[in-house]
Amino acid sequence: MWAVWVVVGVLGAGAMTAAVAARRSGADVEPTVREFADFRDALSQQVAGVHAESRFTRRHVDRRVGEGHRRA
Repeated sequence: MWAVWVVVGVLGAGAMTAAVAARRSGADVEPTVREFADFRDALSQQVAGVHAESRFTRRHVDRRVGEGHRRA
């Protein structure tokens, strides 16, 4: 019977240790508002470049659709 209590104690201690560790590292995972804004700005700059580069392709596809071709 005492072995059961030892196992319960070890599992309980492990669960509490994991909860404390998760709480401490949880603050490190959440980005700050400034980090999120910097990421958003960098991402929008990359998308803007792709948008400009793909403009010709979109015009070409739209022209073909207007001529009666069907998109695949």
